Amino acid sequence: MRHQSAIALLISVLSLAFGIASAQEKAIKKDSTAPKKSHWDVGLTYQNNDVYLGRRDSMAIPYLSPSFGYHDKSGFFFTASASYLLSPGQNRIDAGSIEGGYSYESDHFSTEITAAKDFFSDQSFAVNSEILGRLSGHFSYDFGPIEPFADIDANFSGTTDIAFGFGAEHSFSIIDNVLEIDPAAHINLASQNFYNGYYSKRRYFH
Repeated sequence: MRHQSAIALLISVLSLAFGIASAQEKAIKKDSTAPKKSHWDVGLTYQNNDVYLGRRDSMAIPYLSPSFGYHDKSGFFFTASASYLLSPGQNRIDAGSIEGGYSYESDHFSTEITAAKDFFSDQSFAVNSEILGRLSGHFSYDFGPIEPFADIDANFSGTTDIAFGFGAEHSFSIIDNVLEIDPAAHINLASQNFYNGYYSKRRYFH
């Protein structure tokens, strides 16, 4: 029942937000009529320690994470990634994820709805390693000087967690649009049953 109630709440909020966004978009005159193009994305990310919703293990978890994805011009997308653990004596593929969703962007408003399946090594000591999957939504409105945004997420493990995020950012490009800088401030509010699950099932085995 907790899972069903959490999912129902998340879907209701996402539906309301998307409905408001659609209504706002009808009132916005697009500045560009250039058609969208389907494309592939390839990326490589390094982080010196894995931190999730402010929680981390006492041991540092450095990850090198390659990823690839396909974004269709309709707005639907698919991405996959793997995280290789670089700790001495722990070298392995420690985590991975498969994501699919839909994104929409106008001159001012943007939204993205994503469903994801997560995978972790049996030996992983990442604090989010008990999370089996996620459902999330991101919404933002660009006022020009600043772009406030809101996130809502459901994380599924032994018990469902709901997370809310609020913040603001302003991105700009330099060097003939080759380099993009995106400073942001972000606040998260969330239940953390995943952390209790990690400590009861994994932490003391490492």
